[in-house]
Amino acid sequence: MSWAFLLFLCLSCVHPFNIDVNAPIYRFGPKGTNFGYSVAEHFKGEKPVMLIGAPRGESGQWGTERAGAMYSCDINTFYNIGSQHWCEQVRFEYDNSEDYAKRPNETRGRVVHPLGKNDQLLASTIVSKGTKNGSALVCAPLIRYHQTAAYPQGACYELESNLRLQSTYATCAQKNLPTTDRHNEYGGCMEGFSAAITQDTIVTGLIGSVKWTGGVFAKKSSASIFDSVVEKFTMNQPAEDSIRTRLVAHDYLGYSVDIGRFGFWYEDGKPITVVSGATRYGEHGAVIFLPFIQDSSSKLTLNEDKFIINGTTMGSAFGYSIEVVDLNGDGFDDLIVGAPFEHRSGIDGNFGGIVYVYFSQGVQRQKHESHLVFHPPKIIKSPDFYSQFGLSITKLGNVDGDKNGLNDFAVGAPFAFDGSGAVYIYLGTKNIDKFRKKPAQVIKGNELPNLPDGIRSFGFSLSGGSDMDENGYPDLLVGSPSKNFVALLRSRPVISIDAKHKMQTRMIDIDKGVNCPRGSKTCFPLEMSIYVDEETKRGAELVDFSSDVFICNLEAIPYRADITARGFIEGSHSHNYSWPCGSNSHKQTRTYRQNIYLPVQEAKDWITPLKFRFTVSIRNEKKPIQPPEGSQVVDLKHFPVLNKYGASYEFNVPFNTLCGEDHTCQTDLSLKATFKDIPLTPNGYVSNVGEKDYLDITFTVENKKRRLIKRISI
Repeated sequence: MSWAFLLFLCLSCVHPFNIDVNAPIYRFGPKGTNFGYSVAEHFKGEKPVMLIGAPRGESGQWGTERAGAMYSCDINTFYNIGSQHWCEQVRFEYDNSEDYAKRPNETRGRVVHPLGKNDQLLASTIVSKGTKNGSALVCAPLIRYHQTAAYPQGACYELESNLRLQSTYATCAQKNLPTTDRHNEYGGCMEGFSAAITQDTIVTGLIGSVKWTGGVFAKKSSASIFDSVVEKFTMNQPAEDSIRTRLVAHDYLGYSVDIGRFGFWYEDGKPITVVSGATRYGEHGAVIFLPFIQDSSSKLTLNEDKFIINGTTMGSAFGYSIEVVDLNGDGFDDLIVGAPFEHRSGIDGNFGGIVYVYFSQGVQRQKHESHLVFHPPKIIKSPDFYSQFGLSITKLGNVDGDKNGLNDFAVGAPFAFDGSGAVYIYLGTKNIDKFRKKPAQVIKGNELPNLPDGIRSFGFSLSGGSDMDENGYPDLLVGSPSKNFVALLRSRPVISIDAKHKMQTRMIDIDKGVNCPRGSKTCFPLEMSIYVDEETKRGAELVDFSSDVFICNLEAIPYRADITARGFIEGSHSHNYSWPCGSNSHKQTRTYRQNIYLPVQEAKDWITPLKFRFTVSIRNEKKPIQPPEGSQVVDLKHFPVLNKYGASYEFNVPFNTLCGEDHTCQTDLSLKATFKDIPLTPNGYVSNVGEKDYLDITFTVENKKRRLIKRISI
C-alpha cells in the first residue's frame, strides 16, 4: 500500500478539531417540555452531572400545570427517558418535600397566587459555578405572587452542590424599595430572566422592573468571617446619579448579566464590575457597566463616566448574550457580546448575527478613563442570514490544551443550516492582533450521529468550561429545546506539534541548481522539521512516540487562485509527497530533507514565489464510535488529535529576482516609438504620400529602475 493512499485514508477520518462529535452523550427529554432550554455543567460534590432545564415540564407539585422542571443527569449512555439511570428530576423549591403534595400557597413565607406557578418557567435559567463542591442558581422568572393581583415578580433559588435549597431571591418583594406606585414599578420584575454566578457573587436580571426599563440585583459574599455580605440593586427611585435617568420603558436592562474585572479604576482590590445587556437601549441595544463597590450603599448604578458600550444597528439586540472571560491571559477580563438579530450584507456575503469581542487593554485605568479600558472590538460573523449567530455564548476554558492555558469560547447559532443549528468554537490568543475570526471548529447539529431526522435549534443553550469526564480537557454541553434534546460533547486530548521548514538560502536562484533532475531548470533542498511539545501531550499517554506515529505530507499549492501549483518533490516526482515520521519527536526535533525541482515548463515565471503546505497527521488515526444505550462511555484518551494550527503549515519560497537588496522589483517605464525606413528630419519624420500603404513602427519599452523589465523592443 502506498503512503499516498495511507494519507488519503487518514485524512478521511481526521476530526475537524478536538471537541468530539463521533461519540457524544445524549439526553432525550419529555416531549413538549422544552427540555434543553437551559443547561449547566455542574458537580454534585465531586461528581460531574448535567443540569438540564425543561421550563414547560411538570414540576410534580399538586395543583400546578407546566410549572417547569430541572433534571440532573449523570455522565452515562442512558440516552432516553424511561431507561434506567436516565436522569433525576430535582425538586428544590421547598425546604420540606411534603409541600409538593399541597397546592401552591406560599414559598418561604411569600404568598403565591393559587395559579402562580402555572407556566412560571422554572429552570428556564440555570447557572452553576462548574467547580467541585460549587453551588448553582435556578430561576423561575414568571412565578406570580399575591392572592389576587398575581404579580410576575420571579424568583431564583440558590442550591448547594448537592442541589438542596440554600437561599431564595425575590428581590422586588424583599428589598427596601419605595411603596409608591409599587404595582407598576415592581409588579412584573421577572427576576431570573438571566443570571450569573461566580465563586463569591450572584447576579440576577429583572427585565420587567421599573415599568420594563429593567434592573439588576447582585450579592457578593466572602469566605472570611470578617467580611459581610453585600447586596446591591438598580431598582430605586430616580435620582441624579441613578441609572434610571438613562433608561426608558422597554430598554430591558438585565436581559443578560455577568461579572468581571476589566481595568476600570475602581477595580483595584475587592470591587468588581457587574455587566448587563439592555437589548433595546436606544433601539440598538447596549452593554451597561455597573461598579460593585463593597460599601454601605445598596445602590447599583453607573460609574462616574456613565460608561456604556452601544450597539450599532437598530433591532440588532446587542447585548442579548454576554460572556466575560480572559482570552489572552493578561489577568484582565475580556468581554464577548452577541447581537443575534444584526444583519450585514456586502461584497463578502450576507451575515445573520454578529459577535463583538472586546479585549481589555490590560491596564488599570485612572478615573474618567473608562473609554480607554477596551480595544476596538474584533467582529466575527456567520455566513447564514437567519442563523441568529450569537444567541448564546459560553466560555470553554482551555479546550485545546495550549501550554499558555488560554481560555477559549463557543458561540451558538441555533437556526443555522436551515434551522438545524450549529456551534462555533474560537480560541484565545496571547497576541490580540492574531485573534482568528475564523472558527477553529464548526459543530453542525444535523451531522451528529444516530439522531432522528429534523434536529432543530441546536446551540440554543450552551455551558462549558468543566471537565466532565476527567481526561484533563473541558467539555461542552449543548441544548436543542425545539426537539427536547441535549448533547454533551467531550474534548479529545491534543498533541501539540510544531511543523516548520528551513532553507539553506533565503531565496532560490533560477539557474544555479546543483545535481538537478534532467529536464529541470533549478532545484533546491527543503528541510522539514517536527517537534512534539512534551508539556502539551496531556491525556495522550497511550501514544507510542518511540515509533513513526505520524504521516508527514509536503504539497506544492497555488500561490494565487489564478495560477497553478509549481514545484515537484523528488520523492514522488509530483506536487505531493507523504512519508512516515515522528519517532522520538517528543524528545528532540526531527528533520526530514526533501529535494524540490522546477521543470522547465514551470520556470517561466521567476517573480511569483513557490508555495507549499506541510501537514502532519496521526498515522492510522481512529475515531470513536457512539456506544449503544447502556454501554460504557467511550474513553477519549484513546483518540488524541493534533493541534489545530501547528500541525498544518503553509510557507512561500521566493526566487532571487535580482531586483536590488530587498528583491522587490519596481518599474519606471518609458515608451519610445520610431518609424522604420522613414528618415528623421528637423521637421520630424517625412515620407511621400503614396510610396507605401502601411507604416512600420518600432516601440521600445525601457525600465529605468530595477531588472524586472530592462528593455523590450516590439
